[in-house]
Amino acid sequence: MNRSLLTLFAPPEEYMGDFGMLCGFTASRDVLDRIARIFSGDGSRPRLAAFIHPTAAAVTDVPGVAWMHFRSRPPFRLLHAKVALLGFRAAKGYCLRLAVSTGNWTAEPLTTSIDMFWCDEIVTGAGDPQLVSDIQAAGDLFRWLRTHCDDGLLRQTFDGTHPDESFREAIAALPASPRPPRFMDTRTGTMQSQVIERLTGRGKKRFVIGSGFYEGDDNEKGDGLIERLRAELVRNGRLAGDAALDLVLNPESCQGLHKQAARLVEKGWALRKPGSCHAEHSKAKLHAKYLFLAKHSGTAEIGPAQIYIGSANFSRMGFESVAPDGNLEAGIVIAPDPKLSWRRNAKDGIRDFLPGDFDTKVDVANLLVGPLFEPPSDPPPPPPVTFVEWAGDRLSAPGDCEEALEILSFDGAPAALPCDWPAPPPTFITLYPSGWKVPVRTDGALVVPKRGRPSLEDILAGVGRFPAFAIGADEDGDDGEGRDQEIFGEPGGSVENASIAYPIRQMMRLITRLAEAQKALDPRDWQRWCRELQQDLPALAETEAAMIAPFKAARANPLCALANAEFLPSGVDKSRIEAALSRIEETWGLSGARDLWERMP
Repeated sequence: MNRSLLTLFAPPEEYMGDFGMLCGFTASRDVLDRIARIFSGDGSRPRLAAFIHPTAAAVTDVPGVAWMHFRSRPPFRLLHAKVALLGFRAAKGYCLRLAVSTGNWTAEPLTTSIDMFWCDEIVTGAGDPQLVSDIQAAGDLFRWLRTHCDDGLLRQTFDGTHPDESFREAIAALPASPRPPRFMDTRTGTMQSQVIERLTGRGKKRFVIGSGFYEGDDNEKGDGLIERLRAELVRNGRLAGDAALDLVLNPESCQGLHKQAARLVEKGWALRKPGSCHAEHSKAKLHAKYLFLAKHSGTAEIGPAQIYIGSANFSRMGFESVAPDGNLEAGIVIAPDPKLSWRRNAKDGIRDFLPGDFDTKVDVANLLVGPLFEPPSDPPPPPPVTFVEWAGDRLSAPGDCEEALEILSFDGAPAALPCDWPAPPPTFITLYPSGWKVPVRTDGALVVPKRGRPSLEDILAGVGRFPAFAIGADEDGDDGEGRDQEIFGEPGGSVENASIAYPIRQMMRLITRLAEAQKALDPRDWQRWCRELQQDLPALAETEAAMIAPFKAARANPLCALANAEFLPSGVDKSRIEAALSRIEETWGLSGARDLWERMP
């Protein structure tokens, strides 16, 4: 399967997105929304927690995403780490996936920049002890980040459970691992020291460094970070003194290396421009940050080798510093197949994984400094709340909020909470005067964006995709089984009865599908199932009036079957489906109608 930054969030076959955490320097609205939709089609509770460097351009109004606001001065110079730890659940089992990226959660890694990522996953109860150790290390990073954020939204219950409950339980259930983690971050050690610690073997003969940003040295005659790193690797025996040296950079934007490039070439470094086996990268800029060390330097097999990929550029704040004075960075050191070939266009070649043109050298005279890095401006203070509540046509602050709050009301004017807000409730509201947008919670769930009026076929398709997607979601697809099943044979009776028989057949098809799906529900999805039936089935009174008409005329209620114990999941609260059906019956004009399935005397 071709993978991209987006497909990192796609559930494995037979799994659905349950909960996950991601961190990064930047995130754009479009990409974050696409990530959330790929991960899970349910926005009625937080599915992803986003830890992004504090910014005035925060994307806090993406359905299903909890934006984690840092409470005070963050414990890092920049939150530059780019990691995702994701949980997926199935009927039996839970899957954890760890992804380490060099790219941000923006459009650039999908369009104009060359980035790299690594990911792997484990099903609870089985798996590689090394991956267990890596996931546990990443989980510790996210727990630490959460302690510095306002996690008020994640501490709420949604349909009776905390949104990250199964996720936390799955991580806690991982067995102790004897393996040290390959995953690392800069909370307690520099990226350089940790990378060197994880490198194994001696006398490597090829050394490649690639990055989209380099920092020079104030002393033009000094060695700088690149040479300091090489010297340390030679000193501890990891790298041979005569190793082949490649430095991949953007010739039109090489920042601090512009003044040092000539000295680096004198010391044996070959300057390389970006490139890859993918044609679309011919004009793309390198953004990936990586190291590659291999036993052999010729065109044959690379032999024992290791690759570091991560967020840390080759700068003092990224590679040689520790948070809080330096950046918070993260990365991983992995071992590629030693049988891969360095030869160009090899069938199994390492160059497919290393973005660089290793056949052509860049002349120092063609290098340009390019734009320098500009640190982000300070954001406004974080919002005093991360959500508000709606009930009885009124908005109010969470019960533990002690501050007076104002919002922009539905008429655009400032209003103090609590205040009136007629139904339907908004998905997000804007705090005044800060402009922060926060989600709205009602009846134990987040308000989801209002959907269109679904048809019968929309509902049938949605039932087939539930719980991965909402029942009434506007998604392309069939009924969830790849075909439009016909449950009943041709109706009996004369041709004159066709106008009545077909709507009845439609109704039986709907009730049968709902009953079958409902019986097979995981009890964890029960409250959401009842809520979505109540939200979406009333619309059939308009879109499928002809289907309902014969039942209204006969005063016969086909919905009663859904409250039958035979079609209820074990241990659920029956009153929830009864309340939902009452609302649907009222809208369909069937209130007080007799049970269609009741045995006649």
